[in-house]
Amino acid sequence: MHSECERRKGHSGARLEREPTRADKFEDDFVKTVDEFIAKNGLDAREEVLPKFRDGYDAEQVSELDLEAANINIVIWATGYSFGFSMVRLPIFDGDSYPVQKRGITRYRICTL
Repeated sequence: MHSECERRKGHSGARLEREPTRADKFEDDFVKTVDEFIAKNGLDAREEVLPKFRDGYDAEQVSELDLEAANINIVIWATGYSFGFSMVRLPIFDGDSYPVQKRGITRYRICTL
């Protein structure tokens, strides 16, 4: 069984390394299209210089970190998010399989003892 990280990377181990490159290429292509539109239409627009970010794969890997010494007091662990309502077995869903609710409250009444 593969770990989540191995699964997301794919068996070749290269998927995650490719993703920042795809995003960077998309941004570069978009900026080029906008620049061409500005030039073609003779628009007066200042040139924007976008920062180039590194993907982080060439950074030294840290296996231990003293959070206090590094002055880190919050850690946000984000691995993706998707809705899952399989545990809800009530007739409260709309045609798109989302619960019909207002501020988290449905119209379905539950009998309680």
